[in-house]
Amino acid sequence: MSEFDAMSIKQLMDAAEECLEENSDAYNPVKAADLFERAAGLGSMTSLEKLGDCYFYGRGRDEDDKTALEAYAK
Repeated sequence: MSEFDAMSIKQLMDAAEECLEENSDAYNPVKAADLFERAAGLGSMTSLEKLGDCYFYGRGRDEDDKTALEAYAK
């Protein structure tokens, strides 16, 4: 069981956004991408778009235009 299993989509999204704030002690783009991926797996289309952004811009994931476009197209 992962630390994210008991979190709602809103909690996952809020935590992910906090992890992307560069001036925050919580800054961790890899964790943000993990959180967006988990929320997308729970059905959040917004999270899927944000995960696509992670791949497109190389934030928390290796830059990968193909994977980004696949996320955007879902």
